[in-house]
Amino acid sequence: MRSKLRYLWIILLLIPCLTFAAEFQEGIDYQAIHVKPQRFPGTKILIDKIDTKPGQIAVIEFFSFGCPACYRFESVIENWLRTKPRDVKFVRIPVIFNTQWQIYAKAFYVAKQLNIENKMMPILFEAVQRQGLDFNRKGVMQKLFVEKGGVTPQQFNAAFDFAPVMAARVTQGNALLRLYRVYEIPTIVIDGKYKIDPGMTKGNTDRMIQVVNFLLNKIRKQKGLPAQNPNQQQLSLLLKRAPKQQHQILLS
Repeated sequence: MRSKLRYLWIILLLIPCLTFAAEFQEGIDYQAIHVKPQRFPGTKILIDKIDTKPGQIAVIEFFSFGCPACYRFESVIENWLRTKPRDVKFVRIPVIFNTQWQIYAKAFYVAKQLNIENKMMPILFEAVQRQGLDFNRKGVMQKLFVEKGGVTPQQFNAAFDFAPVMAARVTQGNALLRLYRVYEIPTIVIDGKYKIDPGMTKGNTDRMIQVVNFLLNKIRKQKGLPAQNPNQQQLSLLLKRAPKQQHQILLS
C-alpha cells in the first residue's frame, strides 16, 4: 500500500511541472563555447566534438572516480539517463588532473572496452570514494571486475593490457579537455556549443541537469526540431511502472 501511495504522490507532484520550462542565462548558468578544431596528435584528423549520427545531440560528462563532487553527481546523472531523450548521445570522458587519476581513467576505459561501462560506474565510484581501493595494484582492480563485473580474469587482462586502444582514448579525452577548457569537474558539454560546471550552478547538481535539459531544447530549436519536456518523460516512465489502479485514479 505504501509503495502505491508513493508512486501516486510522485506522479501528482510531477503533473504541475509538465508545462514548466525554466529559463537560464548565458554567462551565469552556462557558457557558450567558441573553439577551433584541434588536430589529433600525430595525425591530420581534426577534433572539434564527439561524432554523432544525423539528428543526435552529444552530451559529454567530464569526470573522475577520484573526484568527490563527481561521486555525488553520479546518482543524479544516472536518474537522468533513465529517461534520456532518444536524440541524445551521452559520452563520459575521464579527466587526468594529476598522475594518481591516470589509473582511474584506465579503469573506466577497461570497463568501456568490456562493454560494462554502465554496470561498473557506481561500483568503481564506491570502490574509490568509499572503500579506498588501490587501483595501482592490478590484482585489486581485476578482482573487482571479476566479482562485480562478471568478466573472467582473461577478459580483464586482455582489456587492461590493450595499450594502443587505451592510449588513443586517453589522448582523445585530453584533446577534448583542452579544446573545451575544462578546469573543474563534473563538467557537461552540450553538442560542443555549451558548457556547464559546478561553479555556474553553485554545486547544485539538480540544477545542472535542469540547465542540460534547457540547452538540449535550445539546440533543438536551432536545428528546427521540436522541444521535449523531461518531466513528461519522467511521468510516462512512472506510469509504466505504477499499478493499473493508479492509472485509473489519475485518468478519472
